[in-house]
Amino acid sequence: MSNFRQVDRETGFLLPPSVDEWLPQRHLARFVVEVIEGLDLRAMSTSYRGSGSASYHPSMLLGLLVYGYATGVFSSRKLERASYDSVAFRFIAANDHPDHDTIATFRRRFLKDIEALFVEVLLLAREMGVLKLGAVGLDGTKIHANASRHSALSYEHAGKIEAQLKAEVAQLLAKAEAHCEARKIEEAALLGARLYPDMFPLARQVAVSTLFGRLTPGRLAGVELPDFPAALTSFAECRTRVADSLAFIGTLTAEQIDGTEDREYTFPAGGQPRTFTGLSYLQSFALPNFHFHTACAYMILRHSGVELGKKDYIGAS
Repeated sequence: MSNFRQVDRETGFLLPPSVDEWLPQRHLARFVVEVIEGLDLRAMSTSYRGSGSASYHPSMLLGLLVYGYATGVFSSRKLERASYDSVAFRFIAANDHPDHDTIATFRRRFLKDIEALFVEVLLLAREMGVLKLGAVGLDGTKIHANASRHSALSYEHAGKIEAQLKAEVAQLLAKAEAHCEARKIEEAALLGARLYPDMFPLARQVAVSTLFGRLTPGRLAGVELPDFPAALTSFAECRTRVADSLAFIGTLTAEQIDGTEDREYTFPAGGQPRTFTGLSYLQSFALPNFHFHTACAYMILRHSGVELGKKDYIGAS
């Protein structure tokens, strides 16, 4: 006679369950919650009016975002779903379930604060001797000591791509948003502007440039890429896309990228699968696409009357 444990999904708990019992004591989600509890979030919490229905606490929403960044979950819709499906996310959310609009609004509203606080969490983790925060390597600054023809495929170069992404795209978006506000232009009008009818509009140029910003190091590292919606409908969403792309790049380590120059990769390119070495993919396909779409965004903005110069394009102003 078989001896199986009983499968019972109907009997209720004799006592209310505690979320504290759901995770091991040394789980990453506990670490994130404890670190965030020690951060100064007064700038966030005091900005709420205090009227109307009760708001989700900034510490909880920040915890969802930080744990999401650390484990490769970036989409607000996926974060909402994880608050139901993932024990770790349910622990962070204290068994509450903020919807994706709430998460996205919080991220847009406090984008600069979140970026700074995420860095603070990483620094605290490193000081405490944590070498890895989820998928984020905290000791990943090792660069090959001997320079070679393959230095373009080092972790250092991935950092340069990150700097370019942040400087070039963020600078253009800031100028574009200021232009719309000063001249009372609807955001949708500028985001829909094109250089020519058969070319992508500004919003799509930003989406594709940030796509290549994260595709390039992500594909070389051989990791699963985050799935972001293609459409961008506001400058706030564009800024969030830049921040999310940078957060993804920050999860990659030197060990994942260094030495991939001769490795073969097959990716769809122009609707057809193409095989590259790591070095040829970077030099002949990925970076040209990144710079082309960033340049197109610049040209659309300049043609639309936004006051831009070369310093804005290279992020030097």
